[in-house]
Amino acid sequence: MTEIAELIKADSLMPDMPGKDTVNRCLASPTLQATPHATLAVGRMLARLAWKQGHIDLDEEEVVKELRALWGPASAVEPLGRPAGEWDASALGVSAAITAPSHDREAQLPDQPAYIARNHDRDLAKVLEDVQQGTSRVIVLHGNAATGKTRACWEAVRTLGSTWRLWQPLGGEGLAEVEHVGPRTVVWLDEIHQYLLTPGTPDGERLAAALQGLLDDAERGPVLIVGTTWQQEWGVLTGAVKGRKETPRAHALLSGNGILLSHAFTTDGDMRGLGEAAKSDSRLAQAAERAEGGQVIQYLAGGPAQLDRYRSAPDGARAVIEAAMDARRLGFASSLQQSLFVQAAHGYLTDQQLDALAEDWLDQALEWASEPLRGVPGPLTRMRPRPGTPSLSEPHYRVADFVEEHGRTMRGTTQIPEALWDAMIAHATDSNDIERLVESARSRSHFGYLVQLRQKQVAAGDHSGLSDLWMTLDRADEWERAAELLGFEAEVGSAEACLLLAEEAAEAGDSEEQETWLRKARDLGSWQARTELAELLAERDAEDPESRELIAEVEAAAPEDEEAAAALVYRRLHVDSARGASCPERLRREADAGDAWAAFMLSYALEDQGAWSELEELLLRMTRDRDASAMSRLVALLKGQGRYAAATEVLKEAVEQGMSAAEVPLIGMLKEAGEAARVVESAAGYAEARLRSAIGDGDKHAVTELLKLFILTDRHDEIEGFLAAQHPRSPEITGWSQVLREAGLDAQRMALHRKRFEAGDSESALELFYSSRASEQDVQPLIDELRHRSDAGDLWALCIQSLIAYYTGAEHAEVLMRRSISCGNALPKVMLLTLLTRPGREREHDQLLRYGLAPDGRTADPFV
Repeated sequence: MTEIAELIKADSLMPDMPGKDTVNRCLASPTLQATPHATLAVGRMLARLAWKQGHIDLDEEEVVKELRALWGPASAVEPLGRPAGEWDASALGVSAAITAPSHDREAQLPDQPAYIARNHDRDLAKVLEDVQQGTSRVIVLHGNAATGKTRACWEAVRTLGSTWRLWQPLGGEGLAEVEHVGPRTVVWLDEIHQYLLTPGTPDGERLAAALQGLLDDAERGPVLIVGTTWQQEWGVLTGAVKGRKETPRAHALLSGNGILLSHAFTTDGDMRGLGEAAKSDSRLAQAAERAEGGQVIQYLAGGPAQLDRYRSAPDGARAVIEAAMDARRLGFASSLQQSLFVQAAHGYLTDQQLDALAEDWLDQALEWASEPLRGVPGPLTRMRPRPGTPSLSEPHYRVADFVEEHGRTMRGTTQIPEALWDAMIAHATDSNDIERLVESARSRSHFGYLVQLRQKQVAAGDHSGLSDLWMTLDRADEWERAAELLGFEAEVGSAEACLLLAEEAAEAGDSEEQETWLRKARDLGSWQARTELAELLAERDAEDPESRELIAEVEAAAPEDEEAAAALVYRRLHVDSARGASCPERLRREADAGDAWAAFMLSYALEDQGAWSELEELLLRMTRDRDASAMSRLVALLKGQGRYAAATEVLKEAVEQGMSAAEVPLIGMLKEAGEAARVVESAAGYAEARLRSAIGDGDKHAVTELLKLFILTDRHDEIEGFLAAQHPRSPEITGWSQVLREAGLDAQRMALHRKRFEAGDSESALELFYSSRASEQDVQPLIDELRHRSDAGDLWALCIQSLIAYYTGAEHAEVLMRRSISCGNALPKVMLLTLLTRPGREREHDQLLRYGLAPDGRTADPFV
């Protein structure tokens, strides 16, 4: 770059004298980064150098002429988005505010009330400061509905200045267009979970990877990716919610890049700011006076008014609002068709209520539910297509965020009517909708609905759920139906069906039939079929050249092809685990190349072989790569050989590397070795300081290690203080409870669970029940509180209530367990099946296993 810049500078006839950085941008940037004259100068010099060095015979003037012709069209291409200052708040999703009282409307207040800066705005300002200094950042504001997330983002973006653009991708546009995002662009992802959580398709993970690539590309920076999401979805995106499918790329993109918004105005600064702003805006004055619990933003967004309208709704309107809330909490799209309400709403009405309605009751109900309230939308809003987008074939509606969150919270223990399930299956066409509905059906043991959804998916040509459909039919002993399905799909070209038929052949011991289907799946483009075929051929002949060629094909494609990479993972999970001991050489090569999985598999292969020296060397290498599990195994290996000094050295080295998991074992080793009390005390003091520092740096594991340290050093007062200082809803509590259990500190463990239960976490009630079940006087208040929470929509409360009823032999236990399962918490299913093993109910037991439950909790009938 420097040479080209110097050559241009030496030529006085050049139209411009671009420096090294400009030359670099001209050659490497995906967008126009220089003036036309600078671009022409670089092009002319490249043509001259190519001619002089004999690479290619280019005419300088022809090159310049061609560049000049291309510059016009290229410069005319509008960059993504438009100037940030041109965007209107409502177009970006900022909620409208309530209207002013009638006597103040002459004041002509602005559309949005004055903005009141709060704690999260200071954190957001630091992110924007980084961006303005040239660092690309991603930041997501997360919290409950109607807490001001989108407004806070909009206010922050407005400070960036007139040189910044803002791009808001619509629909599936994001993935295709991210690569065209240029410098000084805000990528606006309101409700970012809708972009990144795409069950059943890799689109969300691919978009996360593209966004990470945008952040890492210095040539396109600085950029700001800003998003909002609800608290529950934030937990899924960052891996904090257990039992959900992982999104590793979204997790890597967003972890550490979130700001939590408080649900209310709680600090003195919040209230002072509100009081000052209220002097000039009657809407804020009204909110300050009437908002309960400091929920000012919710009041301004009309949340309480929307809920009041729902609660006071006539029967028909209440039915459509509840159908909409339930559809959303099951995972249906935010836009709900009117015909869905036609099919579903009657499931929310009794026969008497339905008979009393007018002929046009549904039209009246939708009009009533979507009527604006004091300038903000009603519980439902009719969607209007944007200019340039396809028109809608029928009216579509969206549920207000505040109403939707109320539905998720308060209707968690309400069973979904059969009419709504039928309507959702009939209207679901989007693959993401279908996947979310499938998971909702599965979590409720509604296997019949799962089959219908998967059949609809397969009939539309999407075979991603074919394996799930086949296994569900197989579990129900619907073998003929399953075989017919696979045979048909295989004949029409489904690689997934061919793989399943190959699996069937393998279980039957027919390797020739297995090979036939694997080859057909391979020919249909399946990477997994290549790996399975390779292993089948290798089993017959370890030196089979086709086997090696197939694996080489997959490995070559894996870096660029996600399906090929997944096939390699599948091979390792299903083949290496079974054959690891018989193929250590390949594992050695891969482990030496830095493959952590191969090292993990090799360690167990060596352990099975008793190759202790090599195992020790491997585990030490893994420990130095900060593998805490390998460290624990290495220490156990050395101690088992009586080499306590060597084990201590391993732990000391790990501590020096900053591995918090080594701190407590090291103190334990010192105590076991009989070191003087002052030595142990001094080491524990240093360990505590390091652990507290690690906690300050965000190391969650260090918190548990600090608790272990207090227990190991008999500092019971510190344990009490430690537990009192922790947040009662911390996800780490389960781990702390286990540590306390192992230490025999049952009183402290129960105090921890009591604190957690009193903070609203009903799951802890089971531990409290176990500790107090000997006394009916202690158990009854617990049951009463669980019943109260269950009535308020707490599904965990219903689940634990059903389990306690089962353990105490209560007559209503079965009813509660069926209700819990059909509402989405399947924990009591094992106990329900146990009940059904009693004499006379064996047939129902088998039917429940095969077909699951109906929406009302009854054992489902066989599939239609």
